Amino acid sequence: MATQTARLPPELERDIFERAARLNQHCIPRLLRVARRVFEWIEPLLYRKISLGLADGEDFEKRAGRVALSSKSQVYLARSVRQVVLDYMPEKAIHEVLQKLPWLTGVTHISLYCQSHPDMLPVLAQLPIRRLGCHLRRTLGPQLLQEPRSAAAHPLFRALTHLCVHEVCSVIQPQVAELLPLLPVLTHLALFLPQRESIVPRSWELLLERCLRLEVLVALGILEEGPACGAEDMGGIIKDPRLVRCFPSVAWNEGTSDEPNYWTVAEDFIS
Repeated sequence: MATQTARLPPELERDIFERAARLNQHCIPRLLRVARRVFEWIEPLLYRKISLGLADGEDFEKRAGRVALSSKSQVYLARSVRQVVLDYMPEKAIHEVLQKLPWLTGVTHISLYCQSHPDMLPVLAQLPIRRLGCHLRRTLGPQLLQEPRSAAAHPLFRALTHLCVHEVCSVIQPQVAELLPLLPVLTHLALFLPQRESIVPRSWELLLERCLRLEVLVALGILEEGPACGAEDMGGIIKDPRLVRCFPSVAWNEGTSDEPNYWTVAEDFIS
């Protein structure tokens, strides 16, 4: 590792390297070799977003997740990790992950594609989650979902502003329609609607009428089928300007990212 003397003020140099790392995480391994001071600044960004599970492929985020949980300290993980994607994994693996997930006290964005587990909800309640993508019934369990007021009071939702519901929502189920308006700080909601023509407008209209704090409702289409602009008007079906049909441009879990995504597309479209 190089030990070159800095030629810029340290604050400016650090800002430049951190911006480069955030713009393209795949360049981080090369940046780590520039100098020891750069290594200390940049290495935590390597683990800012991690992915755990058995989904197809072995990508950058899965390697980061494996290294993070196997070799980093609890203090380091709490300071570094901000976004987690949980894919399907064997029962033993998910048990091990859930044992360490409470260490990630800085995690605010999480996407759940894994199977249900009795320890999942208590673990999630310990994290300050602001953005969540999940299958609601699988995550909350059918019993809690039958009690919307109790579900809305769960610590999982205390800081949640952005929610992407993975169930198909052509018709919004009664329990979900009761729960969503009760979430205390929810402002952005995405509901999966693979086919625009399958929507039952009245159930969506009722939800919009009841969700007074809601700023954006995304009818989320399929990744490969969206238009180049990434958004479509739903005014011909439902007149509420908060409703926009959007399409993921990168990945299904982009709604739990701080990078430009369908939330920003919808906000620009509404404005």
